[in-house]
Amino acid sequence: MKLSSKYGIRASSIGLVLGASLVMGGCGAEDDDDSTETTASTSVSSLNSIPDVSTLLVNTSSSLALQGSADAVVGTPPAFSTISGDNLETYLIDNIDTLVTNITTAASGNDWTSFDTYMQNFRDGQAKCYVMQDAARQITELSEASTSSCYMRRVDAETGDRLISYVSGDEVDQGAYFTPGAETAYRQLNLTGGGPGLQGGEEKIIFEIQGTDVEANVYQVSLNFCDTTTNTLRSTEVIRVDNTQGLLTVTSNRGGTDNYGGEEITYAHNIALSAALLQESDGTITFDPDAARTMTIQSSDSSDSFSFTSNGSLSVQDGNVTAKFRYKGNSTFQNQTFSFDEKSAAIVSYTGNNMSDIAIYEGAGSRQGTFTDPNQSDPFSFEDDIIFEYNENESPRYATATETDLSTALEAIDFSTDSILSQTTPEAPTSITDSSVCTQAVSSVYELDMSGAGMADVQTACEARFSDGDRICESIREVEDQIWSKLDQRNQAQ
Repeated sequence: MKLSSKYGIRASSIGLVLGASLVMGGCGAEDDDDSTETTASTSVSSLNSIPDVSTLLVNTSSSLALQGSADAVVGTPPAFSTISGDNLETYLIDNIDTLVTNITTAASGNDWTSFDTYMQNFRDGQAKCYVMQDAARQITELSEASTSSCYMRRVDAETGDRLISYVSGDEVDQGAYFTPGAETAYRQLNLTGGGPGLQGGEEKIIFEIQGTDVEANVYQVSLNFCDTTTNTLRSTEVIRVDNTQGLLTVTSNRGGTDNYGGEEITYAHNIALSAALLQESDGTITFDPDAARTMTIQSSDSSDSFSFTSNGSLSVQDGNVTAKFRYKGNSTFQNQTFSFDEKSAAIVSYTGNNMSDIAIYEGAGSRQGTFTDPNQSDPFSFEDDIIFEYNENESPRYATATETDLSTALEAIDFSTDSILSQTTPEAPTSITDSSVCTQAVSSVYELDMSGAGMADVQTACEARFSDGDRICESIREVEDQIWSKLDQRNQAQ
């Protein structure tokens, strides 16, 4: 997790993420005449047979299914995971130091014509960066939200090496650890060895595997992550499949405290995912490419130096991501408190086989908000619109464009009436208050050594990241206060 400078302070990490609500549709692939017959009802009876949530964003269409002016895209853009602060000026904005110098020189000489040109270049680059960054946060949240289920699907496969080992209680056949009996069963999995994945370190998961007699034609398992020392519930995740409807739902509640740079941070995040499933004739379960998939998130984070809440929305269909973001809070910098109130909407087109190789081809975005600086008499208000397309012959390579179908679709989003963007204050999440499940009696205890043989391949599959995109705009934030002071000088000169 990393905290930014005084303007727009943000935080993100596994379990410390910004809010979003996510609506996902298919990737636009056409059915082959010889395709396998599928049914909407399913026969899920174990966690092992549920598809990876991390595949929700995969778009391998050779035509890219771009809704914008694809003929204006020149060359192949890089995987978004490779864009960082180190190459920001290659892809999203002109040389920042040069822009600051030109803006300062023009302001000193009252050359407001040149000033406006340089300022527009800066704000275009700024808007492109934030459009990319906000989309990156929410897509990254999807990959992080799927991590625990990704691991659990792989640690007790029906064939091959079994990665969990027996400790005590009832022994469970390989491949059947997450398979229910008639009555609800509680099983404990101790995590040892530290390392990445899940929450790492020494902790335990209490699984509640709902019995088949409890609810007809429903598979449900709850994952409860507990601190082994205090028996405090850190997070909970409920995975449920209604086999009659072929519907997967995942709800997650994360909360507690974390420490970053010696500062204690209190956080709470709620997630709810819903996705339609299909079952092929050979029994394989997949996501329905034509049905809507939804995920909602509310998030709050606070410490002695900052506090914020956030909500948002994300829609994915035909290789396009539409992201909406609502963010409000304050931060303290050098004993001064700055407040921020932001809302944004963006649409980007992408393709990719997995989270780590997703590439963005073009986009359109709009940002509105205010920053309140105690050193300024009035709040700084901004409203920026941007359209961009990748062109390897331009500098920066995500070149500013004039109009595309994506920008037309963006114009249809009404900030004053949209359920996310029109919020006066983002909805706060529910905190974890009951840890009783951490002392629940269990029928069996197993262990998973996170550093053990076989875990490297699992970690590679489950820790693939879209990007660290929440950090790419740091160099822009570092000079924003200089830019705002020059803009204030410009406004006073008018």
